[in-house]
Amino acid sequence: MILSMEQALKYSEEHNPDLINSRMSMERYEQNLIAQKASLKSRFSLNLEPISYSQSRQFDNRFSDWYTNRSLSSSGTFSISQPIIWTDATLSLNNNLSWQNNESSVGGTTNSNKGFNNRLYLSLSQPIFTYNRTKMNLRQIEMNYENARISYALQLLNVGRNITSQFYSLFTAQQNLEISESELENAEKNFNIIKDKVEADLVTKDEYYQAELNLAQSRSSLENQRVSLENSKDNFKQALGIPLDEDIIVVCDISAAPVFVDFEKALESATTTRLELRQRQISREQQEMSMIQVKDNDSFSGNISLSVGVMGDDPEFPHIYDNPTNNPRVAISFSVPIFDWGARKARIRAAQIERQ
Repeated sequence: MILSMEQALKYSEEHNPDLINSRMSMERYEQNLIAQKASLKSRFSLNLEPISYSQSRQFDNRFSDWYTNRSLSSSGTFSISQPIIWTDATLSLNNNLSWQNNESSVGGTTNSNKGFNNRLYLSLSQPIFTYNRTKMNLRQIEMNYENARISYALQLLNVGRNITSQFYSLFTAQQNLEISESELENAEKNFNIIKDKVEADLVTKDEYYQAELNLAQSRSSLENQRVSLENSKDNFKQALGIPLDEDIIVVCDISAAPVFVDFEKALESATTTRLELRQRQISREQQEMSMIQVKDNDSFSGNISLSVGVMGDDPEFPHIYDNPTNNPRVAISFSVPIFDWGARKARIRAAQIERQ
């Protein structure tokens, strides 16, 4: 495999394990954000109970007598639910249509009722004295996605820097190996020349021994460069995500181009565009939201429920609403914690320590 710098960088974007992991994390948070935004739209649901049959014998305290009840029914509920992000409320429209055949036997007398029943109502549930969970959940997922994108960008830069460094290390090792091969070739030629001169008694044996030593050093240097080259290849293949049994060669055209850097402009760019600074801001915002959630645990809260609708029943389906009944409902509920043995205080203190 012959690689240039551009090819190595492109290959690493698709095969580097760290980049793959970071990209998958970013895609996971992206899908979570898409799902959260979709959940803020109207939700349609249909629940069906095609058939239900029961028979029971119970004691009626009012008449001090036992009675047997048999019931056969079928029902379905269609709902449209719309979360309201501005107030954390939920507005829903529900329609329940059912059919039943009910019989009760008391003291030899049987009473029965067979017919249709339909309930159509609009309801609103509004939490009070608490934070807006819908808006905060959306904000948390948005920040998680943004943080994942920043992490991927930083990982991409880090891998690019690492690939560039190892690319030139491998290229240097290749060049050093070629130099060592040339040095060995020259040392062998020089050794053969000195050997011939010694045999002709033109030089002393000291020069022969020195040439033999130089030849051994050149061979040793060549072996060291081969080992260094293989190590550089393994490191480079590991950084790229290439199988270790694959052989590679890097090629490049080295040229130096001067780059002029203005100190003031570089400092301004670093303080305004550094991705790590934005990550710190996201971390601080997440800690603030975590503190809000911790403080809300076991705290005073309430809920307002409103419901208005009509109900109709009749043995014949077309006449269900001949005599409708209004079904308004208003409810206010509160959750008042009394004593939790210091659990809430400890959680708040733990969150404060984490912020420091």
